[in-house]
Amino acid sequence: MAKSTTITAEAVFSVADRLVADGQSPSLRAVRKELGGGSFGTILPFLQSWRRARADGPAGDPNVELAPTVAAALDRLVAAAAEVAEAVHEVQQSEAASRAEERAALAQQALSTDAPASAAAPPAPSGLSPEAAASLREQLDALQALARDEIAKLRRERDQLQGEMAAARKEIADLKAWRQRAVAHMKSMSARQAQT
Repeated sequence: MAKSTTITAEAVFSVADRLVADGQSPSLRAVRKELGGGSFGTILPFLQSWRRARADGPAGDPNVELAPTVAAALDRLVAAAAEVAEAVHEVQQSEAASRAEERAALAQQALSTDAPASAAAPPAPSGLSPEAAASLREQLDALQALARDEIAKLRRERDQLQGEMAAARKEIADLKAWRQRAVAHMKSMSARQAQT
């Protein structure tokens, strides 16, 4: 372009798309070189807009259809990833529920003994020696400590599962975003092929 030619957004977008299609990075210098001149201050805002448009959503002509085989493959990929994430979540929930039930039963067993450890020592039941009553109290204290440990462990597992679920949700969102970028790229490539 001659220096008297005005730099337009369309020209910058076209050059940037062409550079990407040729496997080159659409840097500010590369775009300026392809345009044949222009000031960096004029080109930069247009190039930034082009980058935002590519990051935000589909590029190119929205009426261009994605090849059916490519669209179907992308749909299957996203669906498979979602199914895997859901299956992992169901297995984790099932395992956690099963462990929670087991621990709750143990805790209930431990807490359903004669009296809490913090209460004053109850009188020894008739027929029990003071040593046997002390032994029972020690066992009760141990069971209550075990129950407290199990409850703390369950809370840690719950927190870990919540973290894993958040990671799985993020992975699904990333896959969906990747699919959108892939669809946009394929539409852009189809539009370029249609123009040639």
